[in-house]
Amino acid sequence: MILLTWPFHGLVAVFKEVMRQAEDALYDETALQHELTALYARLEAGEVNEDEFEQRENELAERLAIAGEYNRQKRRAAH
Repeated sequence: MILLTWPFHGLVAVFKEVMRQAEDALYDETALQHELTALYARLEAGEVNEDEFEQRENELAERLAIAGEYNRQKRRAAH
């Protein structure tokens, strides 16, 4: 019976790993800070206008705040 369910359990394990990696990428504060820095550079280079910059900056700031809270809760749960 175990041999028959092994492929299913393997698939579940793969799915869990994909989900973990997706969460890590979504809540990666360092990557979000790099995106914000790159956005400032694009503004300075004239690659984006003020409106585009402001909209994207607000999105990144919101994502960064959410990521910070998520990571704090994750650390608390680990201890």
